[in-house]
Amino acid sequence: MTPRQQTLRQRYRIEQELRRKDGTVIYVAKDLVNDRVCAVKAIHMVAGIDQEGIELLKQESKVLYNLNHPNIPKFIDFFTEQTDTGVTAYLVHEYIAGKNLQELVDEGRRFTEQQMTTVTHTLLLTLRYLHGFSPPLIHRAITPSNIVIDKRGKPYLLNLVSGQTKTPNGYTPQEQLQGTAVTASDLYALGMSIVFVLSHVPPQDIPQRGQRYDFRGLVNISYRLANVLEKMIQPNVKYRYQNANDVLRDMEPITLAKAPTGGNNQQVAIVLAVVAMVVVVALIMINPLFSDMDNEIREKLRPFKVYSWGNKSVPPPVTAPSAKQPADITDSKAVITTQKQTYQPHEPIVVQYSALPGNAQDWLTIVQSNAPTDSYRQWFYTKGQTDGSYQFNGLPPGSYEVRLYYDWPRGGYNLVKRHRFDVREGE
Repeated sequence: MTPRQQTLRQRYRIEQELRRKDGTVIYVAKDLVNDRVCAVKAIHMVAGIDQEGIELLKQESKVLYNLNHPNIPKFIDFFTEQTDTGVTAYLVHEYIAGKNLQELVDEGRRFTEQQMTTVTHTLLLTLRYLHGFSPPLIHRAITPSNIVIDKRGKPYLLNLVSGQTKTPNGYTPQEQLQGTAVTASDLYALGMSIVFVLSHVPPQDIPQRGQRYDFRGLVNISYRLANVLEKMIQPNVKYRYQNANDVLRDMEPITLAKAPTGGNNQQVAIVLAVVAMVVVVALIMINPLFSDMDNEIREKLRPFKVYSWGNKSVPPPVTAPSAKQPADITDSKAVITTQKQTYQPHEPIVVQYSALPGNAQDWLTIVQSNAPTDSYRQWFYTKGQTDGSYQFNGLPPGSYEVRLYYDWPRGGYNLVKRHRFDVREGE
């Protein structure tokens, strides 16, 4: 195999061997042309016998060149070299400094439900991207070893061309072992990988009850997440999720779960409570101004439903006629903030709100700015609480705006506050 400091193709200088398994070696190398660190995967093949596999790698590499996703390492190069015993195929891609989930579990690392929910949500978005091609790009080899977490906690899906074998490993569903891989096959592998990380129990050791894996006693997670994972790893593909969107839909109440409201600073809490009471009194006094709001207009403005990224539905109008809005509604003392102005795609984002009027039903919406009407739009119901926070994850890069609406008992929905933030890769 390739010794250290050898230069491949007069461009990639081998610096370190990362791992070696079944005729495949992965190196860390220096790209002398672009002055960057990269990963080189060397696959040794027997000339003649593995010719079909070599041609398949060539075809797949052409597809990899065109992939552009923040959770898939960028593909750089593919080439082959003749050896004394056959041919070595080299695949070069962006190097991700981190550890894979298998290594982290082997080290005894324990992940919380929230951490794994974020990882799962991000990887489901990645699969939705891959499966969105025509025909779908099916990974076929998702395992804890092929999911790397970098030093910032961002997950990456690796080895998109490694899944040509049919060897049982506990993460490969039955239909794939029989020669048919579908999008649901990747969902099975991802679900089983998450169960392994949460339980530290390999798939072959998880007890089965009938046609279901009985893993609930091995993990400490919510009933809702357990239901999602159970459906992801159904042995019978007919009863499994068929696409990533279906999983994301069922995970929405978990991913968009209400974050706990901070209560350590009692002085701040008292100030917010006083402000909220003042706002409530003021709003009670102006409520009669809404008494002549036309019922038909109110019905058109309510109620809101929850919309997710990729949903083609468009929310109804949200602004009542300006003539019916008292001037001080838009001057509300309500506060909306985020912890930062700029986030990376993998980071959880917490929107905090305070000083909402207690007599109004309030809604927050996250809208992607300067985007088509079928882009990201997500509603959050504040349930009449005057202060609190919402956490959400997995927003793709873009500029966003948090908007606060009041649903007045006598009026309708009124836009009262805006707050902008950005999601950018590499910030």
